[in-house]
Amino acid sequence: MVLKRMRKPKSVLHKPVLITGSPRSGKTCVFDALSLASDFAAYQEPLMVWNNWKSNRVDDRLDAADATADVKKYIQKKCSQFVASKDAPRYLDNLSYHALRVPFIAEIAPDAKIVYLSRDPFLCIEEMMHGWSRMPSLSFYLLQRFNNLNFFSWRSLGTLAKRVLNNLKQQRASGTRTTWGPVVPGLSEIVEKGNLAKICAYQWGMIDKIFQESLDKVPNLQVLQVSHDELIASPEIGMKRILEFCEVSDHSPCLEWAVERLSPDYVHHSDIKIRLTAEDREVILSQLLSLGFNKELLLATTEASKIS
Repeated sequence: MVLKRMRKPKSVLHKPVLITGSPRSGKTCVFDALSLASDFAAYQEPLMVWNNWKSNRVDDRLDAADATADVKKYIQKKCSQFVASKDAPRYLDNLSYHALRVPFIAEIAPDAKIVYLSRDPFLCIEEMMHGWSRMPSLSFYLLQRFNNLNFFSWRSLGTLAKRVLNNLKQQRASGTRTTWGPVVPGLSEIVEKGNLAKICAYQWGMIDKIFQESLDKVPNLQVLQVSHDELIASPEIGMKRILEFCEVSDHSPCLEWAVERLSPDYVHHSDIKIRLTAEDREVILSQLLSLGFNKELLLATTEASKIS
């Protein structure tokens, strides 16, 4: 009988690729394509490791100061163990929360490559509204968050459990959630007002604003910003750009997937039931303008053209 010896985990991650952006921005498309490369051990939304910290923050931002020696050691260890278990040289994941934690990531993995996805805000926010109004069962949460024991953590279980239970309680009481996706500063005050279009527009806008402003703090971090709308319009060109940035050794499987699956009429989620009304579009535009977004660029989007 021959026993296979597991590769000893490295203490520091080597050029990990972290895909981020707001929810429904097209991150999963890029993740699915890159996960086909033999370079990566790919993990979808590993909240159990990246949310493992003790912080007094009321939102999901993390700064460089939050990357204490213990936190840094823990995350590096867990990610390295996962890479070793898959017998792959590099780590890959997909997590919206990364967009709020660029300085934190720079401390954890200085040679990380961050791929930031953006998308027509009106289309993105429409799907975010669906996410906010949908309430999966507790069993779904368990399967989604605990499907890999390499990332299981009792320390972060409490934070996630509290969020899930609060959402279930609020959903039963009023049909809405207390939160969905990354919690940005000031979100709870917007949620209390109850306008779903405003909630999602504020969340989308703040995620992008925090990400863009954080880049000045880490000028040496490697970041590639990708327009999902441009990617599905020209899949081969867009994917090549991503693969070159990520230093993927063999482009073939990723390019084949992109060319076969992506197109201008690509359907992200076939179960979306919410569609923007004229009033929703006005609310979204007003909210994004209040956050400082460029009016001309917003009005140039396909969905904004439907505003009367």
